[in-house]
Amino acid sequence: MKKFLIFIFLILLSTLIFAEPVKYPLVFNDPTNDDKGPGTYTYPTDGVFKPGTFDMTKVVIDADNDNVYFKISFRVPIENPWGSPIGLSLQTIHIYIDKDHKKDSGFRDFIPGVRAQTTPESAWDLAILVEGWPTELKSSVKNAAPEMYKYCVFPSKGVTVDGNTIIIPVSKKTLGDDFQKGWGFQVFIMGQEGFPTQDPVSCRIREVLSTAQQWRFGGGDDFYGDPNIIDMLDYEGINQFEVLGKYKSDAKFEKNVYAQVPFIYVK
Repeated sequence: MKKFLIFIFLILLSTLIFAEPVKYPLVFNDPTNDDKGPGTYTYPTDGVFKPGTFDMTKVVIDADNDNVYFKISFRVPIENPWGSPIGLSLQTIHIYIDKDHKKDSGFRDFIPGVRAQTTPESAWDLAILVEGWPTELKSSVKNAAPEMYKYCVFPSKGVTVDGNTIIIPVSKKTLGDDFQKGWGFQVFIMGQEGFPTQDPVSCRIREVLSTAQQWRFGGGDDFYGDPNIIDMLDYEGINQFEVLGKYKSDAKFEKNVYAQVPFIYVK
């Protein structure tokens, strides 16, 4: 028993020595006018989808004593045309975090409906999923991906919209700690969908088709290999158009080749 307690103490000590919190705030600028997925995507044709609605321009990670805050800014003010309880109707935001930067340590597939994968060394350990109807999103992920559900966070309390920025608090207890140097992350902006496809299943993410329709993005493919990502964090040499353009979409689902997305690692 004594040896066991010493072993646990050494593990805790090593964690304190080697885990190095970041200096807040962390600021990551994203290019404007790149809300085109791999460079070809166009918005749905309905007037509710105004230019710039899905164009992420900045990600700021900040904190206080209890929470880490993810502040996601867009090119235009965030609107709530469908009356979401948290003030966010159109966008779906996914934040994926890799804590260990070890090859294949975690999930490489993203939540169903994203239709992309991480690179092997960026497998994710935690997903923060935000859209206008958190209860419905939570149920969708639980039913479609129960193995991933256990590693997902669905913030609702304290989520606020301030002009063109959505502020997402995540407790440090839920996150596991302060944001650490060496952690990697990626942010996806997609369309929120109340009536997603079920074959293949999509967790409330709006589809991209070859030609835009009233409620569907265009410029992609009518099969299911193209990513439904409209914008992602393009930073430190990551080329969004190049990354998201490397997919193969086939009538036979098993022949799809998904785009592989790298993460940004905090130094």
